[in-house]
Amino acid sequence: MTREREAEEIKIRANAAFGKKQYQEAIRLYGEAITLHPTAIYYSNRAACYLQLKQWDKALTDTREAVKLDPTYAKGKVRHVEALIRVGCGDEALRYANELYSAEGSTKNHELVENATRCKELSEGSGTLFLDHLNQGALTLARGWLSVAAQISSGTVVLASTEERSKSEAKQDEVDLQWCELIESISTVRDQACAIFSQITSDSKFLRNEMLGYSVDPLLYVYQRLLTKCISDVCDVGVRLGLDGFPGQEVDEKGDRKPLPNYVGNALSELQRIGRSSQPMYCALLASAMLLGEANISDVDSVLMRAGQAPGAGEFQLPQFSRCIKEYISQKDAGSSSFKANKFDTALVRFNSALKAIMDPSTLSSESLSGLAAMIYLALRQSAAAVLSNAGMCLNKLRQNGKALAYLRAAILIDPSYYKAHIRAANIYKEQGMLLECIRECGYAISIDENGSKGCQELAKQCQADAVKYSRPDYYAWLNVPRTIDPTSNEYSSAYRKACLKWHPDRHRDPVKKRFAQIKFRQVQEADSILKDPQKRRIYDSGGNPAAGGAEGAGVPMSMNMGGMGIDIGSIFSSMFGGGMPGGNVRIQFATSSGGRGGPGIDLSQFFSF
Repeated sequence: MTREREAEEIKIRANAAFGKKQYQEAIRLYGEAITLHPTAIYYSNRAACYLQLKQWDKALTDTREAVKLDPTYAKGKVRHVEALIRVGCGDEALRYANELYSAEGSTKNHELVENATRCKELSEGSGTLFLDHLNQGALTLARGWLSVAAQISSGTVVLASTEERSKSEAKQDEVDLQWCELIESISTVRDQACAIFSQITSDSKFLRNEMLGYSVDPLLYVYQRLLTKCISDVCDVGVRLGLDGFPGQEVDEKGDRKPLPNYVGNALSELQRIGRSSQPMYCALLASAMLLGEANISDVDSVLMRAGQAPGAGEFQLPQFSRCIKEYISQKDAGSSSFKANKFDTALVRFNSALKAIMDPSTLSSESLSGLAAMIYLALRQSAAAVLSNAGMCLNKLRQNGKALAYLRAAILIDPSYYKAHIRAANIYKEQGMLLECIRECGYAISIDENGSKGCQELAKQCQADAVKYSRPDYYAWLNVPRTIDPTSNEYSSAYRKACLKWHPDRHRDPVKKRFAQIKFRQVQEADSILKDPQKRRIYDSGGNPAAGGAEGAGVPMSMNMGGMGIDIGSIFSSMFGGGMPGGNVRIQFATSSGGRGGPGIDLSQFFSF
């Protein structure tokens, strides 16, 4: 038997071992075949075994030999590209991938070109592209999100009671238009956040699944988790405004959202495992994780003080953050003392100074701001929300409720889990007679922390009882037609067409006005569907609810707009509170969570040796 024939028979046995996933045995047999008669096929097949065993360097050695022995062997070249991608040799992988695609423009070869290109992008320049995307993402999110909060807190919420808006379409429109401005601002930030999430998730998945033999600093994955936590929080704000949820949240077979990973807890665990307490990047991420985990801010200051002494700390502005946090604590404590002494003007100044210490818009817009510094600012937003809320209470005491609600709205915007801001806003809305807004804030507060929101259920019930008499929509006014109108007449058709032309969203280019037009257009369609249906119109005219199964007088149609969201109060109760609202005695049952804002205690000795 010739050496070549003997080698071929050994290859058959090696192939069988490979098929049974006996990779070590297959490697041994392919080695015997190579010794007898080295070929590109034998080297390539042994490389496949090494790839399965994640022995990347050995796999690459064999694929190089296979390509050298037979440059025309396409399968060997494919494996060579795969091995090159595993170890991050993007330039060389792309060259061979292009050769394969030029020889055969198949889908598989096209995917190889795409993967090789991605590998080249992520590995060139010392492999900093992933970090660049994380830094740019943190900067974009911090500047966008926090600047929107600053803009909102500098404004004034339109104060118009539920009764007043039920009598004045113009006043309702004013409230709705302001809410549309808020929704559009958050929609823009959410879109940016989702784009960031898509980019960093794509980077991470490719590094973890394709470039398995390429060395990546594990701190980057910690950075990714913390930034993803912030992105999910932005999306939570959007959900409350009727926008789509976090794209990274999976749903079960019933369509319910599954719980998200504990991004902050996982990040802290990973930091403890890594243990590079002398590195500024480690300290910046630890400070961010602690803040997002709601650790005591004085403990965070200890981390930043320690980090500020390390070489390179200035690059991430760590010494500056330590000074800012000290100023924040000092001003916040002074503000609290002044508030307790009923010196509300002084307290307001102090709280605003505390806010500026940790969230100065001019600092956020600085070109010298690093990505990790932006990450710390994102983590500080919970502390900022606390003083925004406190300042809002000062303004309430000073009888400036429009400004007070603007501050509270900004607090809720940057920290949707801060139930106290929701409670404070609910009480001011009740004070202003804005009943539906009060119910909304009560619902959010209870869903965040039932124990900390005691009294909200009763407050919501009171608002429910008072809101019923103002909740009836005026369909005739929405179409600007008299109550005696014949819906089959030319007069009605003309009025309907005129309303549709005026409020069709496609006629409005400005995004805020387009959102407002969507609300008005839905109203036009709702009014038309009732007035054109003889039975529904008869029930409506008699004071009944056309949607209540055709029973005259069976409840009140609750379709007053909820802050421009176009949501009826009945839907709010059924989705948030677990019950309808037909106008009778309804037990309001809120979805609850006992989580609240009280974060876990963090033992710093896990991360540092003091």
